Amino acid sequence: MRIAVFNTFDITPGENGGEIRLLNLYSRLSHTDEVRFLSYDLRCKLQVRRDWVHPALEIVDTAVTDEDRWTFYQANERLGLYPHDILCIDTYEFSADFLREVDKALAWAEVVVVVHPFLAPEIFGRCSTLHLKVFEALNVEARAKTAFLQPARDRRLANRMIEATRRCEAYALEVADIVLTVGKEDSQGFVEDYGVDPIKLKVVPNGVTVADYDAVSAAVIADFREQAGLSDQEVGIFLGSAYGPNVDSYKLTRKWLDEAGFNGHIFIVGRIIDVYDESWPAVGFTEHWFGFVDDAIKHVLVASADFALQIVVSGGGTNLKLFDYMASGVPILANEFGRRGVAEDGWFISVETPADIARAVASRVWHGSAADEAARLARTIALRDFDWDSIADNYRAILV
Repeated sequence: MRIAVFNTFDITPGENGGEIRLLNLYSRLSHTDEVRFLSYDLRCKLQVRRDWVHPALEIVDTAVTDEDRWTFYQANERLGLYPHDILCIDTYEFSADFLREVDKALAWAEVVVVVHPFLAPEIFGRCSTLHLKVFEALNVEARAKTAFLQPARDRRLANRMIEATRRCEAYALEVADIVLTVGKEDSQGFVEDYGVDPIKLKVVPNGVTVADYDAVSAAVIADFREQAGLSDQEVGIFLGSAYGPNVDSYKLTRKWLDEAGFNGHIFIVGRIIDVYDESWPAVGFTEHWFGFVDDAIKHVLVASADFALQIVVSGGGTNLKLFDYMASGVPILANEFGRRGVAEDGWFISVETPADIARAVASRVWHGSAADEAARLARTIALRDFDWDSIADNYRAILV
């Protein structure tokens, strides 16, 4: 198959959840099929940037025009938020380079995938009856944008953007031949909010490369902790980008840990470091802010922790970091919202309230036999249901 994928941001080098998902999924599809991934990217410095991630996975990243960039700056100033994706619906003019690359990709492709709904009017509107049209939904976007735009400075503009997102999402759901979701919860959301025929909805979940954690030996973990001076210390880990729900998650978690008297160490890994500043209250434990790290370092950091933190209060889909935690074999402290996307029970330590965290800290629950058993079950589930190789095989079967 020849698969053209359209998005509002570049997926390399794969720093946040959406980028990591798309890079893993389409890299694996490119083992058997040809994939061209095209984006209209506010961050792109060249008019058109081409790269080959794999022999059959071409990245075509196109820069926004000066006029569209100015439109973004105006909206950003009025909202105090990042509205690039929403502006792709009906506000941007798009560059001649982008539209030329779109037409070339559509002339070449058999399968057309739009990631998120924002480019659906532009891309699906150019498709022919020969194309298999796929809407890859990483959230119920109207719900996600309603939450995202809640603190906007300009309420009227925010409301118009929410309505534009809802119309665009409805269009993508109607026109697409197949709608991919990351979990049953999002599929149900589309049925409830838009009346989508469930037959059209296919779950392609987020995942992890479980084998990456097999490569982190006990000796490597022991050596790392010794050199870091953490051999006899309690260590937790939090993975997160600067995406709002991740920030909310860690702010709440660190508050609960501090109130519980936790005095160990927390590794914080990912672009969430970009929003950390002196306005955050001091805490009684040691925070190690690593920022974005490559996969090999991330695997060592996660596997070296005593417990992982998955207390989530907002957002959609299933967090990619959850599957890293599951694959690592590290006990996971999670609330009900944080465990969404994994139907089975018994694989995490339940923490819903500050009192739950206080009990967990006081007892060092992550060292108990029940935590060990939960961690083993989590890894088994990750290997069985959420390994990228099997996910890509299932996706390929949906497209055939």
